[in-house]
Amino acid sequence: MPFLFAIGLERIRPIHRSWKVKRAGGKITAAFPDAKVDGDLSAVIPPYGRSVLVEVKSRERRLTYSDFEPHQIAAMTDHIKHGGVALVVWWNDDGLRIMRWPVTGLAPGKGIDDKDAAGQDLQRNSDLRAMMMAHPATNRINPQGEANG
Repeated sequence: MPFLFAIGLERIRPIHRSWKVKRAGGKITAAFPDAKVDGDLSAVIPPYGRSVLVEVKSRERRLTYSDFEPHQIAAMTDHIKHGGVALVVWWNDDGLRIMRWPVTGLAPGKGIDDKDAAGQDLQRNSDLRAMMMAHPATNRINPQGEANG
């Protein structure tokens, strides 16, 4: 995930997910996750070691709130509540966007397109990236998306 290194994250690791498989005639016919996990990747923000939870989505044109499972929303919100940072990486037809959770414009029954995401993209917005990298005591976003501190 070189794009996460490019925005300053370190120790980027996939979150282990075990899989169950169905077999028929010695061949795998289906595979599905064995259990729910908090996110797809974990990372840290140096030099303080602030924890980062990353959820990755691949959607062609729009990213909607319903693209996230309830346990994913809960995990990202809880991660923020405990002083961490939660990110959404969105692959779409126009490229890649890296945004902090909560993503502005995502709410039940609502979604965003690439134009909406562009202003929140940490790859392109150095002010947002600097805010994320700041010392955690001065940089908190509560689960309602309001800045604290």
